[in-house]
Amino acid sequence: MGDPVLHSPASPVEAITDEIRTLVADMFETMDAAPGVGLAAPQVGVPLRIYTYSYVDDDDQPWRGVLINPELWMTPPEPGAPDPELESEGCLSFPGERFPLRRSDRVRVTATDLDGAPVTLEVDGWRARIMQHEFDHLDGVLYIDRLSDSDWKTTQKIARKRGWGRPGASWLPGSRTRRALVLTGSAVAVSLALTGCSAINSILGGGRADADRDEETGQVTESANIDVFSVKLGDCMLETGSGMLTDANVVPCSEPHDEEVFYEIKMDDGEYSEDAISAASEECIGDAYTSFVGVSYQDSALDVTTLTPSQDSWEQANDRVIQCIIIDPAGQVEGSLKGAAR
Repeated sequence: MGDPVLHSPASPVEAITDEIRTLVADMFETMDAAPGVGLAAPQVGVPLRIYTYSYVDDDDQPWRGVLINPELWMTPPEPGAPDPELESEGCLSFPGERFPLRRSDRVRVTATDLDGAPVTLEVDGWRARIMQHEFDHLDGVLYIDRLSDSDWKTTQKIARKRGWGRPGASWLPGSRTRRALVLTGSAVAVSLALTGCSAINSILGGGRADADRDEETGQVTESANIDVFSVKLGDCMLETGSGMLTDANVVPCSEPHDEEVFYEIKMDDGEYSEDAISAASEECIGDAYTSFVGVSYQDSALDVTTLTPSQDSWEQANDRVIQCIIIDPAGQVEGSLKGAAR
């Protein structure tokens, strides 16, 4: 299931070059944007033995770094079933889910840092869990591969439900400045980042200000590549590309298309919060979805992705809108999916 790079052992880094430094910078940026506590190079499509980590403990003390060509030793895990409240973990390559997994409570890691200097870490608790999780990625192992049989079967149902399984599929964290992509254990994007706003697209580039629209309905009447901030409720689009998203290809909904904006959520003013945006985005698969499609998300064969604000657009362009986008994993459709009841 998923991109082959996630299931193959990564290769050692032979030399720390400018390309490696750029990769590590991108990995830190992607990890922070997701947000996550660790990120391995295979998760961004690079089969090298590198991972970054970042964690803040209960005393608000930061712990952050990069490990190149790491080796890991660990004490044997305690026997028994994991505690779902204390031992559950998630993964950026199987986003949006958490499952309990027993890990060793203490590990020792040796590696090289970005300056070529030796590094030794001896950690326990959650830090030890992070080390084991990221090290697994370097050996082509996802944490879902280590779950109990029942939880593993659940992950397969989730993957099928979300249409996951295509090599090369990815999702983009909510930053508008992402360059690296997080490869999923499979599938279509779960959240597409924006990379600009109408006020700053002259710097970033992007499509034309807007498409030709029907004066009464506002519907797109002619295909066009437009500024992504000109995408409106009811618009139909071709599949959104990966990388930085400054524009979108909109088409009349009567023509074959991949995505349809079916609902919008207006966030309240306040401090930017990834958690708040994620929580608000749940509305996309709640009553709004049922009302639009005619069946609940849980009973539907269709799926949802979102366009969300980033910290930059939130703070610099007063961007407060989450756009809910419906897709058919089976392929392109003609016409609206409103009332599809499937």
